[in-house]
Amino acid sequence: MIQLEPIVFECKTEKYKHLKLKNGFYFGYMPDNMQQIFPELVTARHVSYMFGKSLYSDTKIRTIDKTSLIPILVGTIKEQQIEIEKGYSGIEGCKNHHI
Repeated sequence: MIQLEPIVFECKTEKYKHLKLKNGFYFGYMPDNMQQIFPELVTARHVSYMFGKSLYSDTKIRTIDKTSLIPILVGTIKEQQIEIEKGYSGIEGCKNHHI
């Protein structure tokens, strides 16, 4: 999880009107970064769009299944909580043995 690099980005909706992107800022991850850690969460789809009167082009868009990332994040938080509680127990044990 430490390897994931969260980012904030804004879609260039004016430049890429053909992709029908929503305006505003988004929080997420770069697909390259996610692909290295959880490749099963990254998918690609091909989109055709018109960029002239009769000219078409294809592009590939990679997306991340953020919903499937939630259980992984929750599991990581639970593991961290266990480590934190172990640390507190160790500190309490040291206090009790201190004279």
